[in-house]
Amino acid sequence: MKKAYIKKVLDFKGGDKDIKVAVDRVLDTLNAIPDETDLGAMTSVEEFEGNNAFGIFNFTDTRLDNSGERENLKKEILSNLKSILMEVTSWIKDNPLQVKYNIISINQKKGRTRRKWLIAVLVIVAAAAIALTIIQNVTSVLGTEVDIGEIVGLVDLVIGIGGFIYELADDSKKEAVCNAVQEISESKNNRELLEGAEKYVKAKNKNIMLCFFHIGTVQQIGEQTINNYRRGK
Repeated sequence: MKKAYIKKVLDFKGGDKDIKVAVDRVLDTLNAIPDETDLGAMTSVEEFEGNNAFGIFNFTDTRLDNSGERENLKKEILSNLKSILMEVTSWIKDNPLQVKYNIISINQKKGRTRRKWLIAVLVIVAAAAIALTIIQNVTSVLGTEVDIGEIVGLVDLVIGIGGFIYELADDSKKEAVCNAVQEISESKNNRELLEGAEKYVKAKNKNIMLCFFHIGTVQQIGEQTINNYRRGK
């Protein structure tokens, strides 16, 4: 069974918040596994699909009047989703190296995309600097008191600091995610397995800047970069 099939079975369109949270937890954990991987027979997924999956809960306006029966169905669905999460996490436990490699590979692809955007921004800044310098030299539009070099240097400084901090934050997040996978691989019982899955989901969904945001550290980086820039002038 492939990831795509499991995601199809877990396509929840209803409005119940508890079920939505449980589904997202499974999908987030599932994303750690490479797309092309064959997970084998996932009994929990097959049983969930065979039991009509989300049933009436897959619709926003449920027509089940008996609230007691509705709650029982909801508990059954949540229990089934927990079983699926357990089975997915068990696969991660047995294949930690494959999962970590997938996480690192995805991170490298995103890093290449970020670098392309950064290069594009730097090219635009350089082009703007050249254009403004030419305008300043041939006209009086900007005035002689405007120092294009200072402006470009400041922009370059801001981009440099931002890029450096972002890379450190991204590395910190990747490390946290891999550590969570390692905890899953070392789990000794179902409770530790689910706790590891919870830590993985939190690490994966954490805002990237919160992984590194510490005002003292940011100030130190800024001050050091500014001092280096001034010494280089």
